[in-house]
Amino acid sequence: MNTVLSQVSSGVISIDEEFKITYFNKRAEQIFDLSESESLPLDVHSFLPLEVADLVIKFQGNHDEIQVHELDIELSKEKTLSLQVSLATLLSTDLKKVGTIVTVEKVDLLRENQRVKAWKEVATKVAHEIKNPLTPVKLSAERLSKKFSADIKDPVFNECIKTIIYHVDLIKNLVNEFNQFARFPQMTPDRVDVKIFFNDLISSYKVSHPKIKFKLEIDPNINFMVFDPEKIRRVFINLIENAIEALKKSEHKKIALKVSKSKSSNVVEILIADNGIGLSLEQSKSIFKRKFTTKSEQGGLGLSIVKKIVEDHGGRISLVEHKGFSTAFCLELPDIKI
Repeated sequence: MNTVLSQVSSGVISIDEEFKITYFNKRAEQIFDLSESESLPLDVHSFLPLEVADLVIKFQGNHDEIQVHELDIELSKEKTLSLQVSLATLLSTDLKKVGTIVTVEKVDLLRENQRVKAWKEVATKVAHEIKNPLTPVKLSAERLSKKFSADIKDPVFNECIKTIIYHVDLIKNLVNEFNQFARFPQMTPDRVDVKIFFNDLISSYKVSHPKIKFKLEIDPNINFMVFDPEKIRRVFINLIENAIEALKKSEHKKIALKVSKSKSSNVVEILIADNGIGLSLEQSKSIFKRKFTTKSEQGGLGLSIVKKIVEDHGGRISLVEHKGFSTAFCLELPDIKI
């Protein structure tokens, strides 16, 4: 029986009528940080969370009754243990009650899947509402261009009109694909001029955020890369927007973007760093999780999508240290030659 229980994916704990733990399997040991070196029996209150121990003490089930409870146990301000706890009566061979069997499962993944499903359903409905105002926005931009481009010689005017039209079309494509397939569009890799791509990306932020000092360094030996420009642009827009948010309280605001060749492999490293408020140790561990966010008004999907896009390109993204900056991300993308 011990061999069988040691292989199951749920935590199993047996407790006698004096509320002493008489057995626990490997999974229960992992969930509750129990130790095989502890000599059985163990006191329930000393070795199990208070919420679980209270359920065991209050359990008065019939012989064939199973009670199921869901608990959110707060381990710290940053960490919560979400469990499904099942309680059943432990019977002897002559069918007398001799204790309680507790079965425990983590429900984080189940809840996460439920949240994703709900998010997709809502997003599909909202996508339709987003699409409606895009056409008049694009038409208005085109009318402004047609009516005033001959009179307004400032190149910023035409550049802004082109940016509006381009991003309206980008959103339309995203909404159409998401509505039809309930997923993000498939990748369309292209040969991209690295200098033009990153200069265009940074130039619009220099105009809209003049108080931030942007520093762009590109290895002169890197001219072209192969990636989906729309998706990688989305990655850097997300990272730059996060950096700008983090710089709100900084006196000397800096964002650095450096593109260089990795010495160890056929990889291009792209570093983006800021000197904003930074992240705590606990935040840095959770930063790429789907529900993570440091902003109370947002849902925390941004960096999980960033990670997915980078991984879809065969690369990886990580939080790194960079001298003179509080937060730095390093993207490693394969240096594909065409």
